[in-house]
Amino acid sequence: MARRPELDTRGVRRVYRFDRPAVVAAWLVIGLVHVTVASAAPPVEVAARAADMVTLVGGEQLFGSFAAPPTGDEATFYVARDWLRKHQPAYYRQLAAGEAKRRKEALQQYAERLAAWRERRAEPKILNDFLARSQRDVESRLRAIDKGGEPEPSQLLVVALSAKRVKRFVVQPPASQRLLALAWESHIAGGEDLSVAALTEQLKQHGVDVEHGQPDLSDRFDVVPLDARQWAAKVSQIEFKILGTPRFQGTGSTLVEDGADGGRPPLADLLGGLVQDQLGGALEDLLNPQPAGNRGTAPKQQAAVDRALASAAERHVTGVRITYLDQDFARLRATVTDTFYAWMPDHIWQSIWQQSSTVSVEPGQDLGEKELAADPQIAEVLKTLKGLGLDGNQDLVKSALRFGGATQKAMRATDAQFGDYLLSQTRRLIGPPVQVPKPQSAP
Repeated sequence: MARRPELDTRGVRRVYRFDRPAVVAAWLVIGLVHVTVASAAPPVEVAARAADMVTLVGGEQLFGSFAAPPTGDEATFYVARDWLRKHQPAYYRQLAAGEAKRRKEALQQYAERLAAWRERRAEPKILNDFLARSQRDVESRLRAIDKGGEPEPSQLLVVALSAKRVKRFVVQPPASQRLLALAWESHIAGGEDLSVAALTEQLKQHGVDVEHGQPDLSDRFDVVPLDARQWAAKVSQIEFKILGTPRFQGTGSTLVEDGADGGRPPLADLLGGLVQDQLGGALEDLLNPQPAGNRGTAPKQQAAVDRALASAAERHVTGVRITYLDQDFARLRATVTDTFYAWMPDHIWQSIWQQSSTVSVEPGQDLGEKELAADPQIAEVLKTLKGLGLDGNQDLVKSALRFGGATQKAMRATDAQFGDYLLSQTRRLIGPPVQVPKPQSAP
């Protein structure tokens, strides 16, 4: 429970007499003036807040958090129940109407889908055991409802927004959104109305790690029905989390699958493509720098993705992670792009998450190239360069190691981003709906 603010009376000693009506009346007037002035204080500007904002065409203004950056015709917005009930009571009643019915329908939907999932995935045992536990949880919730019991109202509500209903919206930086989520996790009321600075101070007073804390809100939502694509995305995330495969890494026209134990892909397989697609480009760029887009790598990359996804489809997996490395020698930077694909009901792969990380190769910057050179796999690369007669150019070797260090740093960043994403989506089977972009054509 949040601590009530206390007046600081250190070093102050005052005695007031309240036995006279005139004094009492005076204090009442002062109190009323104070309340009036305080209530007239202007609200915090939207740009200074941690909360995202949506203004609907009907005039309602909501403060909360977008589940994902709004794109296309649809968006999902999270809002705290207590905040909505206080600030937009009519809209809250409209949104909350029929919650109990939707909850039961959603649980029945989960029960049916879990039964079908278990039948399809009898193996491996670790996955089937997870599904069995999930089934028992859902059945227990349904029995409680049939006996007349209803759970406590969820802290957060899910608002599905169509573009035609939105008049205006503001999306705050991810760091600010995280602060609001931390406030929700800690049950700090009114965080939507505070500035980033004020909310940060409140969080610190409650002992929250504002620098590194990663909020878990997966149990703060009610059970809601999922459409077929949302369910398919959830299945892909959970199966990938438990099975850990497949993941492909590469560059240009080459994508190589990681080992079954999650280890790095065989260097000999990856190196052939690297030499073919990157080494020639690297030498050319070092001698005659050009923008990376001029090399025509997009068709090669798409063809490699097509092959990887086709291979995954033949094995009947539901989720695939593909990591692409791009070393731009002209702009002196390395970019790693991670994409997670889910197998959709219409039998196509769809990207449901993507992040990129770029690291500049600045002169004098320590990119860990010495440690990289000591890596056994990199030693094989240097051996290959020697076999090609390229090791005599030490400037080229040093440049390759620096780009390798930058690439490794970018990969660590995307690994962390993907790990956070997958954990947030798979802590619990029943949680907020998975955000699935508009359907796209098959790759």
